[in-house]
Amino acid sequence: MKTKQLKWLEFLGGESSDSWFSFQLIKEFDKQLKPQFENYFQRPMKWDRLWFFVEPSDEKYYLRYKETEEGIKKTYLKSQIRFAQMGIDCTISWRSEKENQFIHPSRKDLPDDLEVVLEWLDDSKKKDKFPGLEYKPEMNRLDLDTSFDVYMEGKNLTHEGYMEVYLSDSSDESRVREILSESLALWNNHEIKIDNAPENRGLFHQLKFEEMEGNKMKYYIDCGSAAIGPHEFFMENLSKHFKGVEKVIFKPI
Repeated sequence: MKTKQLKWLEFLGGESSDSWFSFQLIKEFDKQLKPQFENYFQRPMKWDRLWFFVEPSDEKYYLRYKETEEGIKKTYLKSQIRFAQMGIDCTISWRSEKENQFIHPSRKDLPDDLEVVLEWLDDSKKKDKFPGLEYKPEMNRLDLDTSFDVYMEGKNLTHEGYMEVYLSDSSDESRVREILSESLALWNNHEIKIDNAPENRGLFHQLKFEEMEGNKMKYYIDCGSAAIGPHEFFMENLSKHFKGVEKVIFKPI
């Protein structure tokens, strides 16, 4: 098989005319099955270390042609997804709604509505040992008037989640807790006007300190009905009264 991204499917064959799986179907497997497997493993996978395996046996053993109660004709393949000496049993199906005919794996002229589905996977404890890629969330810097950088994980500010405050000196923890506690009280006191905050700014439910890890303070936050402005206010008020913060990161729950 020439294409590097299809290496995990090389057991099924390649571009040669005598391959028991058509190259066209192999490419559909790659395109449609990868996201389904990654959904099962709950992380992006290192596909250069995995392979798709079918027990070398008679076609009658690994292929099934079945019609569902709704009259849908599907081709089923008994197989495994493997890493090293570990294998997780699975069943794949493919079908065409337009044609509604059984499709042999060697067929090359595939219908344009071919659907390949990961029908079943053994919910094995082995799946945690399969090699995945490290998840690197998208970080966006907020444009705030602060002496330190403020980031949010993802594209939207956290309504419920966590706030991480990184200090230059961990011994300043109590001062930061004091300032943030005062900021929360100010926000929730609607008799006090806050610049750039909406007139009906809502109540911020929780700004709860949870733990200290090295120089990182971790808070649980729940914005409640305070949808606009509290994050910015807390950060700018902290910057105004304290200069020992290196950065702050907001993360969803």
